[in-house]
Amino acid sequence: MGANMTEKTWPILVVDDEPDVLAISRLTMKNFEVYGVPVDIVTASSKAQAIDLLHQRFSRPDSDLPMVAVAVIDVVMETDAAGLELCWYLREMMNNRLTQIYVRTGQPGVAPERMVMDRYDINGYFSKIEATEDKLYSIVKAGVRQFYFMQVAMSLSAALDKLIMVSDSRAKMRALPVRLEVDYDDPAMKVAQWMNGELVGTVVYSAEEAQEARERLDLVPGVTLNDQGDKYVVEGNTLYIKVNASEQNAAVWRISSPSMLPPDFHTVLTYRYLKSAATLWKRAQ
Repeated sequence: MGANMTEKTWPILVVDDEPDVLAISRLTMKNFEVYGVPVDIVTASSKAQAIDLLHQRFSRPDSDLPMVAVAVIDVVMETDAAGLELCWYLREMMNNRLTQIYVRTGQPGVAPERMVMDRYDINGYFSKIEATEDKLYSIVKAGVRQFYFMQVAMSLSAALDKLIMVSDSRAKMRALPVRLEVDYDDPAMKVAQWMNGELVGTVVYSAEEAQEARERLDLVPGVTLNDQGDKYVVEGNTLYIKVNASEQNAAVWRISSPSMLPPDFHTVLTYRYLKSAATLWKRAQ
């Protein structure tokens, strides 16, 4: 999930006008991982350079979802308020509500914490003297988790909106990609999905590989989700979700194999999306 299209990473943007602070930040955070995925530390020494990076390195033509998971921004750079202006630019000019912003300052009196938290919609505030390795690890870990949760939720909501728009026709529903927007950053992602036994799409999987995986994983007890026997199975990085047919919904099976082990919330949100998709499929002609 980042600018490197051959490996999934969490992009972390660090903005500070002190070269030593940038160097120490890179060194401190270079081995951080979240969900087993490494971070990709990108630095900028000014508000202007950070804005250029956001539009050039971190722009993505196939999606409106931002690519930067966490931004750690110094307050005082070109001007006393350059960092806060960058926070405002991210939130208001770029309409970016997903990137988790943490303000780091060596002069707390210049930007009082409560005012900054309320006015600039940031996620955390700390002084440079507090910037220990443990503190930075906590910020990155919490920020990436929240970023990814929001990204998954928004992506699945957008996918469901697209399904609703074509829910009068199963043919139109079949034409929609089974790969979800949140997966686009994962070049190794494998997906297969069935509706009422019909294979409606695959990514990377061949039909034969997908069928073999489905039959094998269907025999694994997994975790039961309700009284109807809906379940999920996690095997390594593979997530298998089964929604049984009922009076309200069709049967759905989905297998996805991302680069990372899917966190619990990803499984729950994907299951709810599939349950809704199965209901729309049942009603369609």
